[in-house]
Amino acid sequence: MFPARVIMLTVCTLLSACAQTVETRVVSAGVAGAAPTRYIAALPNKISSQEYDIAHNLVATKLADRGYVSAADATLFLQVGVAQRPASLSLTQGGTILSPASAKRGSRRCAISEYRLTVALTKIADGAEMYRAAASEYHCKLNIGAVLPRLVDAALADLGKPKGGYVTKRKQAR
Repeated sequence: MFPARVIMLTVCTLLSACAQTVETRVVSAGVAGAAPTRYIAALPNKISSQEYDIAHNLVATKLADRGYVSAADATLFLQVGVAQRPASLSLTQGGTILSPASAKRGSRRCAISEYRLTVALTKIADGAEMYRAAASEYHCKLNIGAVLPRLVDAALADLGKPKGGYVTKRKQAR
């Protein structure tokens, strides 16, 4: 008989071999130490999607957990954006690469996509940006709806204390 430790070590090794590392790329900026307040949400007039609705509701819930309140007489304006693109394409603006093409390649059965969530809180009175963040991940088999909760958590992780650009990593079963 094998000792229990050897069996557990073997099982853990096999499970970790089936896990992949997922990188969440975050870029945030804004005012450090900003206190929670009321906000008005910017909802799209004609364009809406299930993914956008999920993202908006997740952001609103996370903001409420932090003391922010949605109100008609608010001082801040909330904007939420959701995007998906083939990871083989890079995203540039004015010659600056905003998001490079992924070096990872998908299989014949699975094309890699980048999922991105953006959140912005600006002052209504003067348009000053209080907080802006974007969180993005590359995925092959997951759809954007499955990824949105993690992107919302990442985008709002440093609300009130923006850190600039950074990457977090986690293991995810394949």
